[in-house]
Amino acid sequence: MGLGNLLKPKYKDPDWRVRLQAVGKLKNQKKLIDIAKTDTAGVVRCEAVKKIDDESVLIEIAKNDSNHNVRYEAVKKIDDESVLIEIAKNDSDQKVLDYALDNISNPVGLADIAKNCCEEYAGVNAIRNIDDESILFDVVAHSNNDKVLRGAVGKIREESLLVDIAKNNSNANVRCRAIGKIRDETVLIDVARNDSDGDVRKEAIERVRDKSVIIDAAKNDQDADVRKKAIGKVREKSVIIDAAKNDQDADVRKKAIEKIRDESILIDIAANDKSPSVRQKANAQLSFGSYWDEFVKKSPDFYNEDLIEFEKLNVTTNSIYNLEDNPVLIILKDGTNITSWEDVENKMDIIYISEDLSNQTNLKEKYFEYYYDIKFVFEDEYDMDEDRQLRTAKITHGNVFGSVKSIIAQGVSDKVEDIEAMFKYCKDLTTISGFKTWDISNVSNMSNLFAMSNNLKCVYGFKDLDIGKVKNKTDLTGSGVIHIPDSHLDNVYETEGEVDFIDYYPSKIIFVDSFNL
Repeated sequence: MGLGNLLKPKYKDPDWRVRLQAVGKLKNQKKLIDIAKTDTAGVVRCEAVKKIDDESVLIEIAKNDSNHNVRYEAVKKIDDESVLIEIAKNDSDQKVLDYALDNISNPVGLADIAKNCCEEYAGVNAIRNIDDESILFDVVAHSNNDKVLRGAVGKIREESLLVDIAKNNSNANVRCRAIGKIRDETVLIDVARNDSDGDVRKEAIERVRDKSVIIDAAKNDQDADVRKKAIGKVREKSVIIDAAKNDQDADVRKKAIEKIRDESILIDIAANDKSPSVRQKANAQLSFGSYWDEFVKKSPDFYNEDLIEFEKLNVTTNSIYNLEDNPVLIILKDGTNITSWEDVENKMDIIYISEDLSNQTNLKEKYFEYYYDIKFVFEDEYDMDEDRQLRTAKITHGNVFGSVKSIIAQGVSDKVEDIEAMFKYCKDLTTISGFKTWDISNVSNMSNLFAMSNNLKCVYGFKDLDIGKVKNKTDLTGSGVIHIPDSHLDNVYETEGEVDFIDYYPSKIIFVDSFNL
């Protein structure tokens, strides 16, 4: 160490730890101020600030130091509220802001922070400390921060102030917030009829009790969301039916359909509405029995032999098309009725399925689950030319749903994008029904939909689906063989010898023993 360093005071030592210890013993205010402003280590500046008495210096440091811990130590020693307000408006550190806000009692100053702060956190917390509603009203008029505005409106209870905000504030979200607290029916009606923003009118309709105003909104409001909200409150049957049949927006029509119980009207909508989702909604509202009774009248050949057998074996619901509260109706080979997939022990025993698919989002290979079984048959066949013993492994493989004769798949919604191979390799399947209730507007892939289901005879309603927009609809009825993945045979190769020959159709594998018998 050079002589110069030995002569330097310890508060100027290159090591910050030495400087920190020296500052702890230092009493000279001028030197402490210089250290608080110029030392390169934040922890040293903090220690110096703790010992400074000059408030003007503390204010300068609290406003300008780059280290939030230094600013915090400085702000803790400041009593001037005007300075604390300035700091709260401009600082970004939560700890500094908390101290400043906790020590400001002037509501006008808090309002100044709420209106002009750089940090949302400061504005929101300033509002929490204001109780004067006239000052809160002023904040609502001048702040641009949504959270600050919500907080301010949330604390106002005076009806006249809320009415003023609901009618005159330029921010639609603020007007909505105010409307949610107003009880005056005349004000609510005025806003419901005249506000320029649909969300505000909708909020007003939610609180209005006047039937004529609600009906007028349901019929005439230019915003579909407002009409939908109004329809939800309307009780007049004629208005509901008119909306269900004639409103230009599909969501409004669906909302109206929810309130209709007249099945003749629902059948009409289900048959004629231009929107698949609306038709599906009407179908869902029907007790399926009545809908399909009507359908059968129009299509006498609707029930084929398998569907008639399905209906005879059904002892659970009124109709195989009416699942009532059940997600699925399954009939096994022995006639057992099951209403939950969890109760099915062996899917190869299923012969009939009627299922509500309205909650499904992906139907790819819905009724296709591949299985395989390998059994070895030791034979006395001997390859004389190659001097080796041969033996055969016979494979049973296919789709676990291979015994199903009829599937009624109902209610496929616009949430579904993929129905690839949905009914693939259902070798005994003769009938699929329910397409009338499908919405495939978002389906992008339906390739191999009926692939290898070679006994299919009746696919009711499929021709009415609009499949033109589906990107991939290749090989809908594709034929071929199910190939067993090599991975399924790995263990067999390892334990039973080398594969000499694989014949997938009919299924058998001939293995060559690794040694002579």
